[in-house]
Amino acid sequence: MDKKKATVIFRVDTEYKIYLEKLAAHYEVTVSEFVRDFLVDALEDCELPFYYNKGDE
Repeated sequence: MDKKKATVIFRVDTEYKIYLEKLAAHYEVTVSEFVRDFLVDALEDCELPFYYNKGDE
């Protein structure tokens, strides 16, 4: 699979922001790195094929 960079922006409540900051600090990474790694792992472990419409890029 070609690896291309993308920017993902999402909003969370303050309590979730604090929780993500604590998790990231525990693993000594930034929140962005933690979320990125979590999402990549989740997609790689997914049993269903991941399809997208190239016209939506």
